[in-house]
Amino acid sequence: MQGIYGTDGERFHILPPPVETQLFKPADNRANVRELLCRKLQTDTTRPVLLLL
Repeated sequence: MQGIYGTDGERFHILPPPVETQLFKPADNRANVRELLCRKLQTDTTRPVLLLL
């Protein structure tokens, strides 16, 4: 975002979203789930994927 808009880096702050840990937790077979999802989305399994909902 900073590179796209040419905004001063000091104006950016990363705030981690709160997570309901009772509801959301890593899958037991995380690597397998990631591979299946990346195959379905046609993305590279070795690169991070950012999903905006």
